[in-house]
Amino acid sequence: DCTDPTTGDLNGRGEGVVGVRSGTDMIRLFPGALAALQQCHDELIPRGMRLAVASSADTPRAVEIGKQAMSMLEVLPGLTLYDVLRMGWEGDADDNLQ
Repeated sequence: DCTDPTTGDLNGRGEGVVGVRSGTDMIRLFPGALAALQQCHDELIPRGMRLAVASSADTPRAVEIGKQAMSMLEVLPGLTLYDVLRMGWEGDADDNLQ
């Protein structure tokens, strides 16, 4: 499970959850990924574009932890990574989050 959310600066856009702990590992976004996700949210990248992600999670438990982390990590205050990744996929399953 993801625990101990760590708050910090979201590229000068406020404070939010920048890391979550899973066991001894800290899960966080790379700074460039955070900036790109903020640009997608701000529509600086075409709105019709859909985002997808992949991970090295190779067990159902690891996938569950990854999805939990996505629902906790923030791109902007109150806006999670999961929220941004779902933009353009409304009504569809979570097929873009594998």
